[in-house]
Amino acid sequence: GFFIEPIIAAHDPSRERFVVTCYSDVAKPDEVTDRIARSASCWRCVRGLSDEQLAELVRKDGIDILVDLAGHTAGGRLLTFGRRPAPIQVSYLGYPATTGMDRIDYRLSDARADPEGVTDRWHSEQLVRLDHGFLCYQPPAGAPARIGGTLLGILAVPFLLGYAIELRYLDDGWAWLVFLVAVAKSGDSMAFFVGRYLGKHKLIPEVSPNKTWEGAIASLGGAILAAWLVVNCAFDVAPSLSTWLVAAVVVNIGAQFGDLCESLLKRGCEVKDSSTLIPVMGGAFDLVDSFLCAAPVLRVYLAFCGQG
Repeated sequence: GFFIEPIIAAHDPSRERFVVTCYSDVAKPDEVTDRIARSASCWRCVRGLSDEQLAELVRKDGIDILVDLAGHTAGGRLLTFGRRPAPIQVSYLGYPATTGMDRIDYRLSDARADPEGVTDRWHSEQLVRLDHGFLCYQPPAGAPARIGGTLLGILAVPFLLGYAIELRYLDDGWAWLVFLVAVAKSGDSMAFFVGRYLGKHKLIPEVSPNKTWEGAIASLGGAILAAWLVVNCAFDVAPSLSTWLVAAVVVNIGAQFGDLCESLLKRGCEVKDSSTLIPVMGGAFDLVDSFLCAAPVLRVYLAFCGQG
């Protein structure tokens, strides 16, 4: 559907030169089927018709040029073409090779797929080479969102979460996990409240119009405060002041970067929330984006400090 749809849609809508009649043998019509049907001059559902019945219908419609889009693939109707219901019959798109039928007059291709003088002898049809590529692909409207969702799943779960899991196996691993989540989310919360009530200067409005410099600075303060509490309550042996203080800063930077990345993703997909599961909080991913993106930063920093 994504290959033939733009071609049918681009035909003369006034129908002065061409009347496009489509014969559909689709088992499960979908939204793509509906769009193609609206673009065609005439749409006929032929599911269940025999090859002879379909050939007779084509003759009654007075079709001048009949184009096959399936070839020898599943559901193909080449036996209909064998009855020559139209004076000119063409093979295109669905089967990029010869049909081997003398009742098919032409096959549409191009010079790259079928170089001049190289593949002609292997065809029962006469090759018609289009000037450019013979395929015309139109991606689905929701392609950016689907690609973003796929890449997000691949990167967020095994890559980012993997670094958080690695923290568990360090000395005081559970404490560092608590440190990661508490510092990241405390910074998030402080940024939200200060930015909302005191924020005047936009941080990066092109990415996230609600984030402010005041909120970003307050986020760092909230992160350091949370780090101090975790260090004094969760660790068996508290790390040195310089170690946990720098760790709080790098986690906060990673968390704010992750939050901005998720805002950029949502803006690119033209959605307000990352999901409808928790809409008040901006979606489920909004709850975890900050500490997921901060996890590799903290893990690398701790490795630099000689832990693991």
